[in-house]
Amino acid sequence: MNPTPMQARLLAAALFLVLLGLWELVVRQWGLSALVLPAPSAVAQALWSGLASGYFWPHVRATLQALFLGLAAGSIVGLLAGMALAESELLERVLKPYVVVSQVVPKLALAPLFVLWFGFGMLPTVLITALICFFPLMENTLTGLRQTDAQRLQLFRMLGATRLQTLLRLKLPMGLPPSLRGCAWPWCWRWSASSWPSSWVRAKAWAPWSSPPRA
Repeated sequence: MNPTPMQARLLAAALFLVLLGLWELVVRQWGLSALVLPAPSAVAQALWSGLASGYFWPHVRATLQALFLGLAAGSIVGLLAGMALAESELLERVLKPYVVVSQVVPKLALAPLFVLWFGFGMLPTVLITALICFFPLMENTLTGLRQTDAQRLQLFRMLGATRLQTLLRLKLPMGLPPSLRGCAWPWCWRWSASSWPSSWVRAKAWAPWSSPPRA
């Protein structure tokens, strides 16, 4: 018997609670140091203490700012690049290999280089986030525009529509859903990207699960 969606969610939540309980039990029974494996209760206590005292909020705002700036920059460049490559086979043949190569390089390896090249500000974080967001949106935009219905394209040609009119009134409206799916590409990568450079240059002496320093 297949479980209903609600039953599946309840089972997943129950499994999560069981794993948390086992984690807490193992830490307490084996007497593990918080530097090796902190207990979930210690993590929750430190998180609540940091939020209640306001210590985490400036860092949360900075991370969100970098995240959305990188998302906006990567999405705009990805959309425009996808449109350009879809409209020009020459551009696709010339630029597509370089775009693919830019995605082969591990983003984590670029983090320290970006910090060295662009300094310790928000720019390295925004650039890495934008680089991660760029490729999925560009690829989905290119695919969506190339999958435009051939009969509708023929109709636009018969009506004397220009390439720009065809792009704005036919290809973009039809290719928008695949393009937007590129924006939904794993958010965890974008969130991680927004914190990588800062983790290189803002490492603290205290562990993240320990209590934040008091004023």
